Amino acid sequence: MQNPFAFKSTYSKAYWLSWGLMAIFYTAILRLVFDLPYDQAIADSLLFCLSFALIGLVIWNVVNYSSLEKDRVVNTLIT
Repeated sequence: MQNPFAFKSTYSKAYWLSWGLMAIFYTAILRLVFDLPYDQAIADSLLFCLSFALIGLVIWNVVNYSSLEKDRVVNTLIT
């Protein structure tokens, strides 16, 4: 089964749009609260949000194929 966030157009657009908005929000926080220069705030937020967006795409497979059956609780917790 393919990841719907990576391959379906509507989910993919919503996923990347939400991470783009998060990057803008995070840039504003870095700029206003921590008084970082614009270039550092933008670089930090893009690296942070892109990393987590890619990790989210990878983790989807683990979550999708893990089941919460009673006899596999230990396996699910370890995963």
